[in-house]
Parts: sequence; structure tokens; C-alpha cells
Amino acid sequence: MSRDYQLAQAETAREKQHRDTLVQRLKFLGMDQKRVNQVLSAGQMSGTINILAPVSGVVSHHEVSPGEMVTAEKEMFKITDLSTVRVGIEVPEVSIPKIKKGTKVKVAVKAYPHEFFFGTVNFISQHVQPQSHAVLVRAQLDNRSKKLKVGMTAEVDVID
Repeated sequence: MSRDYQLAQAETAREKQHRDTLVQRLKFLGMDQKRVNQVLSAGQMSGTINILAPVSGVVSHHEVSPGEMVTAEKEMFKITDLSTVRVGIEVPEVSIPKIKKGTKVKVAVKAYPHEFFFGTVNFISQHVQPQSHAVLVRAQLDNRSKKLKVGMTAEVDVID
């Protein structure tokens, strides 16, 4: 084999490796095969890329503007999944013996005065708040109706 042929083979192998690395990176960023093929055939990318969220939900807040440069460290969006919600309850320490994980609760919110939401205690803090002498308890509620929103005030009753 001639030296020129060997150099051409080595250059071809490097270009193939470069192409494979590019394809792998584009797929890692969420680009589908159709768009990858367009990039390969055109030899250039458009200025847009799809970003796939690792979780399901709705974009409830965004920290970036179109055209803004982003890095991996920058938080771009807040994704909220309200199909289940947690309600935080401050339980007076004297009432803690009545609460256990799995305890059922009934929740009322002002937005829906004639409707109740039901849930289950899934967290009881190990610490008593020094000022209020209360213990933080959380209950999880089904919210497929999406009626309950972040930041709502609720009244919570323990169901015996």
C-alpha cells in the first residue's frame, strides 16, 4: 500500500469517528434521527434544538429568553406535575401521638368550599419547631382534577 493511501484511510477513519461522536451528542441532546440526518446532509445545524424534560408535567416558569445562551448548569424551566400534591401541616406536639404514617386526612380549601380532598400522611418530621411547638407533617393527595394549586391555604382534619 502506498503511503498516500494509508494517510487517506487514516483520515477517513478520523472523519467517521468525528461524525459518530457528533451523531451521539445530537441524540443525547434529544434530536431525533430525522433531524440528525438533515444536519449530516446539510453540513450545518439550525440555531434551534429541542429540549426534552426528564420528567412529565407542565412548564410553570421559565428562566431563559429566546436566543439566550445557556449552559448545563443553568436552570431553564420549572416543570410542575400537579397530579399529586403534598400538603404541609403543622401539628401541635401534644397531638402527634394521633398521627402516624398512613393516617388519612380530609382537606378543604377556600377555592372549593363544598368539596373535600383526601390524602394520606407520608412524612412526620423528627424535629419540633421551637417557636410554635409544632411538628411538620406532610400528606399526599391525589389531584388528577388539577384543582389544587401550589401555595393554596388548606384546612386539614385527621380522619379517625
